[in-house]
This record gives sequence, C-alpha cells and structure tokens, in this order.
Amino acid sequence: MFGNDARLLPLPVMALICLLLAAACSSSPVDATSGRAGAKILETMNSGGYTYVMLEDGEAASWYAVPECEVAVGDRVEVAEDALEMRDFRSSTLQRTFTRIFFAMGLKKVD
Repeated sequence: MFGNDARLLPLPVMALICLLLAAACSSSPVDATSGRAGAKILETMNSGGYTYVMLEDGEAASWYAVPECEVAVGDRVEVAEDALEMRDFRSSTLQRTFTRIFFAMGLKKVD
C-alpha cells in the first residue's frame, strides 16, 4: 500500500497528531487534567523534543509528555486540557517504558 519508501512517524508524533484530531473531532474530550491545577513537578527530563514530567497527584503521581520546555523539579504547573492517555508507551530516546503517560499540548508555570 505505501511502497518500499514509506516512512513511519515516531510514536510521540503520532500521539500528538491523534491528540489534535481527538480535540478537533470530539464533542466531549477526556479531561485528564482534573485536579492538576498547580501540580508540583516531582521529576522531569527532556528527550527527543519532549519534556517529560511526573506530577504530584495527591496520593499518586502521573507522567505527562509535552513539547520541550524549561521546567524544574519543585515548579508548580498547569497542564493543557484534553491530554491523551497512553498505556505501556515506549520512549526509544529514553530507553524507557511508561506504564501510563498523558500527552498534552503544553503546560504553564503557576505561582
């Protein structure tokens, strides 16, 4: 169907494309950011054009991936709405599998 010259997009790019399509096509997108206003960053790393952050979530913590930005452990942030959840996501650049991670369009620091 695609021939020998077909190139597959990296999974994070595919995830962001799906996120954009879901936001554009869904009348009631999943709100993965509920309770995330002013969430504290517990861990962060940049790789492959993305910033990965582990956010404090009351008794648990959740991983998020956003387009690369400058944040630090201890910063309080808000995550863009309509994040796309992925399970067992393998990051080839980090050589790591995330059991559960949310892909979002961005985040912003809050006081």
